[in-house]
Amino acid sequence: MSTIYEITTNLINLLETCEEVSEEELEKLSTEMIEKCGSYCRLFTEMDGKQELIQHEIDRLTHRKEMIEKNEQRIKDRLKTCLEAAQITELQDPDGLFTIKIQNNPAKVIIDDAHLLPADCLTIVQTEKIDKNAVKDAIKRGIFVPGAHIENTTRLVIK
Repeated sequence: MSTIYEITTNLINLLETCEEVSEEELEKLSTEMIEKCGSYCRLFTEMDGKQELIQHEIDRLTHRKEMIEKNEQRIKDRLKTCLEAAQITELQDPDGLFTIKIQNNPAKVIIDDAHLLPADCLTIVQTEKIDKNAVKDAIKRGIFVPGAHIENTTRLVIK
């Protein structure tokens, strides 16, 4: 079977070069195009299925990773609690591979009520966001908007 490019080229050439196109030749190329498009749609369905399987596996492995991370943190917390209870600040395993220490963290600020903070402790952060709907409406009303234009595109829809 011909490729989609060959079929399209043949169809375009037939329509451009012949003033009178034979019904039989047109029917043959149309049938080939329909069959090729059907093959593409089956391929898309297969690819969609593979994507769903891969996404399911990603979700499963992500959940598994999160569970391992939580379990690791729980074990670390338990070890820290036991060492603090025994008042041990440093410990080395018998093989000398690991040294475990209880260290003080740098001081961190806890905000109890943000409204009570003085003004010099606040930073105002502003973000700009382009309102594309407003730009589109202005251009459609005939207003020139520098730095923007409307562009019409197409997409493939398979039902």
